[in-house]
Amino acid sequence: MNQRKDARRYARKGQSAIQGEKFESAIVYYSRALKLNKNKSHSLFGMAVALAERERCKEASILYKRVVAMDPNNSAAYYNLAFVLDMLGKIDESIEMYKEAIRLDPNDVDGYKNLAILLTSKGKCEEAREHYSKVLELKPSDIFLVSNGLGCLYFIQGMFAKASEEFQKSIALDEKFTHAYCNMSLILFCEKKVEEAEKYFQDGMKTLENEGNKLKTIKEMMVSYTDHRTRLEAELNSSGMVNEEQRTLFGIMIDGLTKMIDLLTPHLEK
Repeated sequence: MNQRKDARRYARKGQSAIQGEKFESAIVYYSRALKLNKNKSHSLFGMAVALAERERCKEASILYKRVVAMDPNNSAAYYNLAFVLDMLGKIDESIEMYKEAIRLDPNDVDGYKNLAILLTSKGKCEEAREHYSKVLELKPSDIFLVSNGLGCLYFIQGMFAKASEEFQKSIALDEKFTHAYCNMSLILFCEKKVEEAEKYFQDGMKTLENEGNKLKTIKEMMVSYTDHRTRLEAELNSSGMVNEEQRTLFGIMIDGLTKMIDLLTPHLEK
């Protein structure tokens, strides 16, 4: 009986540590809780949250999988599992977990949004568009995010003019949305408008000057641009899959993505 009480006490301390963003302490407390009660889903979930915050995503994914096995109706666990799988580069698995999360919670705006982003990265444009529509239905104020997402859809289709229109719309709706500035910069690099591209990039970096999550935002963009470039390079190198027009377009897009990665890298190292 005392063991179970102690386990609950450590779990409460772990939860308080997470709320105070003391993730290393949370890991210690949840470890103690789980030694006393190794199959408590609440402690497993909290431990996974703390591990993910410390970028220990592989360990977090293992614990989230244990949570959903024990509690298959836990939409938050599916959502978080999808997120860490994405961080691990397991995009197909992540997509399936996001689908399960929104099945369990049809009002999960972030689930629809993240799913749309991943579907875009896989080139599944129409399915992504459907999920962006759901985001607008549930949360109309997120239109600036949807405009940015639609811009990304147009970009991967090589429709630079339409992409530019959506990114500019996103910036007009939220002048502090870094992603839209950088995506606009990407389009301009693809169009060889270097001076304009560099200005949008610098304006985007200025939006992060007083931003507490600066490093996280830059990492997100780096992952996105790197993933897009990797996918395009794979398609470019696949024999017989790409015609000459596509080859030229992919080359332009890869050059633009490379330029963005090169510009972001020094900011990641600061």
